[in-house]
Amino acid sequence: MVKRVAFLAVFLLSAALVQPVAAYAATGSTVSMVRLPLGERPALEPMGVVQPERPLHIRVMLRPRHPGALARLATAVSTPGSPEYHHYLKKGMFASQYGASPKVVAETMAWLRSKGLQPGPLTDGLYIPVTVTTGQAEQAFSTQLLLYRLPSGRVAMANQQPPLVPSSLAPYIQSIVGLSTLGSLRPSLSFMTRSDTASTADHAVVDQASQAAGPLGPRACSAASSGMPTGVYTYTQIANAYSYSSLYVKGIEGNNVTVGIFATAAFNPSDIAQFQSCYGTDATVNVVNVDGGPSSTSLSSADSMEATLDIETIIAMSPMAQITVYEGRGDSLGDSLDIFSSMVNEDTASVLNISFGVCEPAASTDSGYMSSFNVLAEQAAAQGETVLASSGDAGSEGCYGESGLTTTEQDALAVDFPASDPYVTGVGGVTLLQASSPPSQTAWNDGCSAGSCSAGGGGISQRWPMPSWQRGPGVISSYSSGLPCNNPSGYCREVPDVSMVASGGVTIYYTGGYQGVDGWVAVGGTSLAAPSWAALVALADQGCNSPVGFINPVLYSPPSYVQGSLFYGVTSGNNDATGTNQGRYPAGVGYNLATGLGTPVADEVLTALQPEQGCTVPSPSPSPTPTPAPAPTASSGYLIAAANGSVFGFGEVSYKGSAYGKAAGAPISSIAIDPASQGYWLLSDNGSVFGFGAPYFGSAYRYIGFALASSIAATPNGQGYWILTTNGSVFGFGDAPYYGSAYDMIGETLAKAIVPTPNGQGYWILTTNGSVFGFGDAPYYGSAYGYTGGSPALSMAATPNGQGYWILTTNGSVFTFGNAKAYGTGIGLSPYAALVAIVPTSDGQGYWLVSSNGSVFGFGDAPYYGSAYDILGDTFVLAAGGY
Repeated sequence: MVKRVAFLAVFLLSAALVQPVAAYAATGSTVSMVRLPLGERPALEPMGVVQPERPLHIRVMLRPRHPGALARLATAVSTPGSPEYHHYLKKGMFASQYGASPKVVAETMAWLRSKGLQPGPLTDGLYIPVTVTTGQAEQAFSTQLLLYRLPSGRVAMANQQPPLVPSSLAPYIQSIVGLSTLGSLRPSLSFMTRSDTASTADHAVVDQASQAAGPLGPRACSAASSGMPTGVYTYTQIANAYSYSSLYVKGIEGNNVTVGIFATAAFNPSDIAQFQSCYGTDATVNVVNVDGGPSSTSLSSADSMEATLDIETIIAMSPMAQITVYEGRGDSLGDSLDIFSSMVNEDTASVLNISFGVCEPAASTDSGYMSSFNVLAEQAAAQGETVLASSGDAGSEGCYGESGLTTTEQDALAVDFPASDPYVTGVGGVTLLQASSPPSQTAWNDGCSAGSCSAGGGGISQRWPMPSWQRGPGVISSYSSGLPCNNPSGYCREVPDVSMVASGGVTIYYTGGYQGVDGWVAVGGTSLAAPSWAALVALADQGCNSPVGFINPVLYSPPSYVQGSLFYGVTSGNNDATGTNQGRYPAGVGYNLATGLGTPVADEVLTALQPEQGCTVPSPSPSPTPTPAPAPTASSGYLIAAANGSVFGFGEVSYKGSAYGKAAGAPISSIAIDPASQGYWLLSDNGSVFGFGAPYFGSAYRYIGFALASSIAATPNGQGYWILTTNGSVFGFGDAPYYGSAYDMIGETLAKAIVPTPNGQGYWILTTNGSVFGFGDAPYYGSAYGYTGGSPALSMAATPNGQGYWILTTNGSVFTFGNAKAYGTGIGLSPYAALVAIVPTSDGQGYWLVSSNGSVFGFGDAPYYGSAYDILGDTFVLAAGGY
């Protein structure tokens, strides 16, 4: 068998140290304590204390290991051109790679129990639910909970002092959410009752010239379309206006795609059945109850109407998609965090829709809520889940009507969260003037009356700096600023990203009785816009080997939005709902703060969102079967690569060339054999790749940042390779799949070798302290951690059947694991040079050890063919490979 051999180089580098968590002191010992930040508090007099026996749900959110690594991965897997594009974390991998360390979890749990609390099960290594009474919470966190009656009449509570936690744990606690109920998400919903009395039993299909949208697309019955007020449309008309219908005729209807819906109230299944009977669909709708489900069983609420709108929109616009509704309490921001956590961590829906929002100042009343949500949004992006949220219905004055805020605060410019989160696609609203193709539309702004507004949310975030993907040409305008989010060196996040029909809206079937509604009702708002976009993403996900994931980096990539190929631009109107902010913000050519990039040209958006291999077939593509490696030749030998790019061949191997004089001062750190041609690749520590008799698939030169490229390994058929960097990142090229990285797992050590399994469906990563991490189908057989005696582990090689491996340290020690046999060590054989590579023979019955001075030592059935000891000159050996 042709062997792909790992090799290594010694780098004198410093790494970021992970500070250990101090052991939690037992009860009775002196423990240093600090307070976490306190959220915003209303300028109101409290009305009393909270009864100590009142049940309370709090959430302790831990910080992920290396938060920057998670953010980097979430962006990399979503950005075209990145080696990690669409190489998402596999289901269940998040906790092991990004969850808090076991020590941090244990310390936190011990501290909570020492306070008499009973923490619930840990979710994905970060999220700890705790059910307590208010009295227990006050005592545990050294704070007082008081009641407030908000101007809306709602009674809420809030902690008066920030929670007190051990100073040893404070750096690892993201937030403690749930001590305040001042803020809560609200549906972005506007509606009007129908002006007709059409029978709900009338399901005759109306004129197909105006209503048809393809063989299986949405077809509105007359009950849904007759007697509609001006400006209200059917889903069929909307699908035609925005080119969804061009996808239906191709059989693209969301087959085998699951859409998750955020809900804080139950819906009536019979309403959904009546709607499906009208539109001729048969979608599956499942329910997941979060924390026991909604706090009320009543269907007569805006939240229940919202759930109905979301479900029926997804059904109409992506009729073959499956729907999962995540129903939980909506009484506080903490409750909403539970629902979103369940959606993300279940990781079964590739599209997540949130038609709810709260203005950022109100979201700040529960300190840590937005940062905790953001971590979950990063996790969703890393897992390939698309998160969409409505931008709100109060225009640029996002806090208008928000209970607990002053009139001045309500009239001020503000945007809604979570639409403003950097890893969420914020969806604004337009008024559809005519359902033509292209559509006639303007920015949605119906003004304010009776204490509420009807306009598309949009503006500048007070919390988040502008993400890298939004800083493209055409976005920055005279309204862009870094002041609201205190970013003096740049700009702030701008919202919305995209828009869709909001004003007037469509007719849905709802009999919950909210505002006297019973039957077909015209419903709009950005609550209609967000699920319409969610349906489009579901269409894009159909047949994909991987979902489209976080879509903003693609949508903002020039020249798509600059040329207008993906969007119908909105150039008239503004979203200054109250009329008190000088028309901020006006629509206009290109990106604008009223409507974002614009409304979708659905077929063009779908094409842009698909991965390079395409995925428009109606059924999911099967996982590719690796091409078997070619039959091995009866050759034996080894190649030695020197730091200056020189290559020396010994035994029955073919010399194909060297990188001498080509590496531009970057040492050659690794060599990989091409199993197909017996050529090879050389890797320099700056990420450059040089192929000799082996095809070139790309390099990591532009992607490795401040790390160094330490190892390259080929796929079994030689049609790709992986590159490992010292910080644990993995980049795949050609047909090399991404199975995960050790970026946030290796602590202060360095990643030095990547070794594939024989079938190429996984790989091991070795670090200098002897630790081994397996990804994909790479089983863990053990590690040399704690046994190296301070001698760095620099090389690793697998046995021919992948059921074991060897690890070599610089002092010559060889550690065997699995079915790998020990044939000898290099201890004492190279006293003045480090051992840098172990190269097995093709049958695994022996190996060569290579030192940095070019010496070679054979063990088992490994014959000695010669060494580079006398021909190295003033360079040194960093890597070796063999057949």
